[in-house]
Amino acid sequence: MTSLPYHHPFLVAQRFVQLDHMTRGRVMLGCGPGALPSDAYMMGIEPVDLRRRMEESLEAIIRLMRVEEPVTMATDWFELREARLHLAPYSDPRFHIAVASTITPFGMVAAGRHGLGVLSIGAGLPGGPEAMAKQWRIAEETAAQHGAVMNRKDWRIVVGMHIAEDDEEALRQVKAGERLETTTYFEETLAACRAPRRTRCAMGQGADDAGRLARNRDPGHRAAARCQRRRVRRHDVPRP
Repeated sequence: MTSLPYHHPFLVAQRFVQLDHMTRGRVMLGCGPGALPSDAYMMGIEPVDLRRRMEESLEAIIRLMRVEEPVTMATDWFELREARLHLAPYSDPRFHIAVASTITPFGMVAAGRHGLGVLSIGAGLPGGPEAMAKQWRIAEETAAQHGAVMNRKDWRIVVGMHIAEDDEEALRQVKAGERLETTTYFEETLAACRAPRRTRCAMGQGADDAGRLARNRDPGHRAAARCQRRRVRRHDVPRP
């Protein structure tokens, strides 16, 4: 999975074409705009620009993958000058590309514009299953407007799963591990701010979330100290 706004599209295309050759056609490019304001903040990118950047990057990647003619394209964050890939894709005509989609229509619209696959990562969220039919209609309608076609075989529903010896053991492990994952991943690893329950800081998008994040950032030496503590804790984790 690649957050396209954080990478030059030429390099993304080059890397995945290389993987396509190395795996003999068994690679898939999953892409999205990046859901975490903390990432955008640390790279000096305005969260409100993420979706636009993803659309621009995806257009460039699709054009490069066609290998029909040099691609010249300029935006406010990348430029292509008569660009050609060093290698044509191993897969014919190219490897599979899928766009991540949550609850908003954005992912379905982006996929529909190019007739791409979809990774419905919002299916496991509250209201997600009920939104699936409506979202697919959005993708098909968008595809029709751009002369593309959607294929249900390229639609993947993404939900979290936990496997244990039996149901009782699975529930016990999930109860203990869910909060640990939340604190170590969203609050520590991703430097997400602690926000009131009514906000959506960890997974929210937009300028307000980024502003809250900026106001709650610790000085650099505190962040470094937290990283050091995390390294120590990793050594303390018992191995299976």
